[in-house]
Amino acid sequence: MTILLAIALLASSLYLAITAALYLRQGSRLYIPSATHTSTPAAHGFPYDELIFYAADNIKLHGWFVPCEHASQVILFFHGNTGNISSCIETIRITQELGYNIMLFDYRGYGNSQGRINEAGTYQDAEAAWQHLRQHYHYAADDIIILGRSLGAAIATPLAAQHKPKALIIESTFTSFPDIASQNYPLFPIRLIVRFNYNTLEKIRQIKCPLLIAHSHDDEAIPYVHGKQLFEAANNVPQNAKTFMDIKGSHADGYLETGQAYVDGLNTFLTNLPQD
Repeated sequence: MTILLAIALLASSLYLAITAALYLRQGSRLYIPSATHTSTPAAHGFPYDELIFYAADNIKLHGWFVPCEHASQVILFFHGNTGNISSCIETIRITQELGYNIMLFDYRGYGNSQGRINEAGTYQDAEAAWQHLRQHYHYAADDIIILGRSLGAAIATPLAAQHKPKALIIESTFTSFPDIASQNYPLFPIRLIVRFNYNTLEKIRQIKCPLLIAHSHDDEAIPYVHGKQLFEAANNVPQNAKTFMDIKGSHADGYLETGQAYVDGLNTFLTNLPQD
């Protein structure tokens, strides 16, 4: 009996220790920034503007604006939870092929942006990037296409719900952070200890602009069902204005592994957007 009690106490202590670690370290698992830029658009032959702008709480943010010759519309891009914008060169290349300008920026704490990353701050950073396009480059809302990948999609969707851009494209993202975290750690009381929300499912219900959702069956980080649930929840988008695109490959590189089919899918969606 004493041995069984000791084993039970040890197991309980271990369980509590892991639960505490999950609570304390969830930020470091969600945000994996890099301060070092490994490349620039110019290194790949793309002229660009270096951007400095400020969030509402006066955090200085950094980004790039990469023009495409004769383009009248712009893609506002939201990267994922790792690295910084210097890992997004292939996305720049794709938007050039499609014939769009692109603005990329780093959330606070990533790349050359100042501050410490947190959920509320990412929403402020998104708003600041939108306003920079509107006020500095004088784009109308209907000339801005928002594209978010992974965590970036969870940051981009509330912005699109608030401002109604030309279109919203989200790739490889989750319904909410508690949903994906509880799936990853089913034996622990994640919903009781989670400190982040990123409720994409709630915000997607408010979207009224054309919508494209892309997700891979092979996504090892965020199951395919998350993308399908988001698509079904977008009830305010007319059926003829929303598209689901199956891509293939891993979570981080699905858009690359899908190759030309991914580019063609974007092109079909974008060229069929309503013209005012």
